[in-house]
Amino acid sequence: MSKINNKILVVVERDNFIKDSQLLKSLEPLLHSNFKKIIYAHTSNIYVSKLLDHHVFNSNCRFIRKTFKAIALIFFPKFWSYYRRGAEPSFAEKINKVIKVVKTQQESVVLLGRSSGARIATLCADELGVSGVICLGYPFRHPDVGDEPERYMHLRNIKTPTLIVQGTRDVYGGFEGYDFSSKIHTLYINTDHDFDLNDKGIIELSGLIKSFVENETM
Repeated sequence: MSKINNKILVVVERDNFIKDSQLLKSLEPLLHSNFKKIIYAHTSNIYVSKLLDHHVFNSNCRFIRKTFKAIALIFFPKFWSYYRRGAEPSFAEKINKVIKVVKTQQESVVLLGRSSGARIATLCADELGVSGVICLGYPFRHPDVGDEPERYMHLRNIKTPTLIVQGTRDVYGGFEGYDFSSKIHTLYINTDHDFDLNDKGIIELSGLIKSFVENETM
């Protein structure tokens, strides 16, 4: 068994994980062939988020839309935060959830963070002693907010091997002007912050992930 197949991939989703459902659905089969197991830190299964994104839940008929959402949210109450203002877990709660998930694993773990999930993954990676971190679209600077050093200052000192893949058209910025640890590898790909990729782009991205895990992680 290769080095990569012995590892567990823990995906740390962005705040609006439903927006990433297509990206993760496309990546998941390729990642499953390389990792022993894939775990979603904040949503138990990406296909549940796709359920809530189904056309039935976005029907023009208000009664149908509300009825099906109510039924789904009874069975999956964690999704209330995406339909009820003010219910979003705090940043600290999200970090604690990742820590809890990783600490229950017996095998070597790689964290894959998307957008805000990348920030969470890099903040707790050293403490958890994970093998590596993969960031897809790091949120360096919010397009509607000024500079927030707390978003990136910790990247100076991270000791965990880290790959940051950033879109050339990412509204949250690129790598220029930041001081990174020597453990961080940076790559650009031709996409935006949402990683809206065609099949060729998905294959390229999965190849970058596989190469990093095989050659750079602990």
